[in-house]
Amino acid sequence: MKIFIDINVLLDFYLGRTPNYRHVSKIIKSYIKNNRMYYNCYVSSHTISTLLYCLRSPKVFKSYGYKISNDIALEFVNLTLKLFEVIPENKSILHNSVNNPDFTDKEDAIQYECAKEIHADLILTSNIKDFKTKDITVMTPEEFCNKYSRFF
Repeated sequence: MKIFIDINVLLDFYLGRTPNYRHVSKIIKSYIKNNRMYYNCYVSSHTISTLLYCLRSPKVFKSYGYKISNDIALEFVNLTLKLFEVIPENKSILHNSVNNPDFTDKEDAIQYECAKEIHADLILTSNIKDFKTKDITVMTPEEFCNKYSRFF
């Protein structure tokens, strides 16, 4: 199974954001423990730069009451690069994203088009409402844990 991971899921994990942290943690631990036996996870290259930006953003400090150092932010990004396959955005993906009428948020459209590019079976996101798609299943981390409990 190919799972495309939306950036908000990674932010839930790295920032310990509830209510999803517990479920995301379970998914990632299973992924590592089972050596990708049951599913492969992918992120977009856009996720890497946005993740670094978000982790070092003053908004994080304001929202969570702590500042993430550059070293920790880089460790999180390097962990992401180590764990997941990265899908590079190309001109076709960007063109389709910008012109996709189903998405008002074009960053979500990029994520969706990257998932399509790899023929993902599933998009894992904390914000299902952002992905109005009929061709790829969309689930929250909790829904994934409930449906695929045999993986854990």
